[in-house]
Amino acid sequence: MSETTTNAASDYYAAVDLGSNSFHLLVAKVAGNRLEVVDRYKEMVQIARGLDARGVLNKDVQANALAVLERISQRLRDINPQHIRAAGTKTLRAARNADKFLKKAEAALGHPIHIISGYEEARLVYQGVVSSLENNNQRRLVIDIGGGSTEFIIGEGSRPRLLESLSLGCVVLAEQHFKFGPVTRERMRAAYLSACATIEPIAHAYRSYGWDMAMGSSGTMRAAAELMAAKDNGLITRENLHRVIEQTIADGEVTQTSVPKLRRDVLPAGLAIIQAIFDQLQLEQLHIADAALKEGLIYEILGRAADSDSRDESVRRLGDIYQCDTAQGERVAAMAVCLAKQLKLPDINGTRPLHLMRWAGQLHEIGLHISHSSFHKHSYYLLKHHDLGGFARFEQHWLASLVRLQRNEIKQKLLDELADADRPVFLHMAACLRLAVILCRGREDEPLPRAPVVQPQSDCPGLQLTLPDNWLNEHPLTAINLYNEAQMLSDVGYAFSYR
Repeated sequence: MSETTTNAASDYYAAVDLGSNSFHLLVAKVAGNRLEVVDRYKEMVQIARGLDARGVLNKDVQANALAVLERISQRLRDINPQHIRAAGTKTLRAARNADKFLKKAEAALGHPIHIISGYEEARLVYQGVVSSLENNNQRRLVIDIGGGSTEFIIGEGSRPRLLESLSLGCVVLAEQHFKFGPVTRERMRAAYLSACATIEPIAHAYRSYGWDMAMGSSGTMRAAAELMAAKDNGLITRENLHRVIEQTIADGEVTQTSVPKLRRDVLPAGLAIIQAIFDQLQLEQLHIADAALKEGLIYEILGRAADSDSRDESVRRLGDIYQCDTAQGERVAAMAVCLAKQLKLPDINGTRPLHLMRWAGQLHEIGLHISHSSFHKHSYYLLKHHDLGGFARFEQHWLASLVRLQRNEIKQKLLDELADADRPVFLHMAACLRLAVILCRGREDEPLPRAPVVQPQSDCPGLQLTLPDNWLNEHPLTAINLYNEAQMLSDVGYAFSYR
């Protein structure tokens, strides 16, 4: 490849959306303060259809998905890996064998795939939609219908205020109500009522908050808009929605040939969901957005590159909510990063270990808001189950697990949940956090006269800590803490020595 081609490729950014209905690729470059799309690719994989009653993805849908990812990988070859983000949504969140499938999927794609929470999916959808609109403080309702879930977001300007992800998708609903036989009034009514029952618990809160404009994103919304009157291009109205549903019932199916066959098969379910949304949220019209999750993923990459990482904001906000001692959190974070940096740890699924170390240090005492007794367990629970914007599911799990292991016995169960290749890195990170907590126990701004030195053990997993001369003699409590720490780490096969 020529130098010119390499430099051009470095200007490109790519997002891969492994949705429950379709797999999408978006390639774009930055032009001023907006994205300029240079390539799109989509295949309707409908992995939600391959999820059986036990929550297991069947082999046929896995094979089809892997073949699609291999095709997408060709387009990613010349793009800087730091400029690529791939995300899995509802079906991959739910699949019991998702971890095994992901290993094969990442090999096929050639890049890490992050499974994101419903909250994170909603946040990214909103980020993608508003990025394509005029930058103002208008309050917007954004609704994204996927194959396995539907996201509802109300935001003001670029900031989302209400976010929900409901287990309501067009592929799943189609499997439940339209799999056997044509579309009938009875089947459409049953699908509509099912959708209403799912939306109803959030409807009052959303109506009370209010919005200036309602917008729909996703292929289902765009396909539904294609069925409306030509004069309403890009707009779904209540009147035209009713007309299209009646026509679909009369025909027994969606007959519009401009809509792909696989999309037509699930569109009756999509129409039922849209009708339920109109009635539950008392809408009269819905504008169709040009952007969605894919654009949100690329803007997330750009934000991190510009040191505007949404994960940092989530950590700060959580620390404020639970009244963490910010100064102590920063002390422990700085010490943990200082120790881990010397070990030169590799990235984990594209995430830098030093970032996780810093966040773990900042939030290690979050559980004190609940109780001092076993606060590390409370910290683990809060971090595992809180909605953390910007965090992939594995990042949140590692963050929670590190905080859980900051003190006392190391739970073997948490280590067993890790892939074999990741366990040594995780143990190094856990050891650095535990040592940082011990060394900063005095809650002093300068816990040591100079930075400690750490070196990995040469013959086994572990590290050696070197402290300033005579420092341990002057700090007998720290000395006994380190002595006990060596024993607890050795119990899980990690050799720790100090001097």
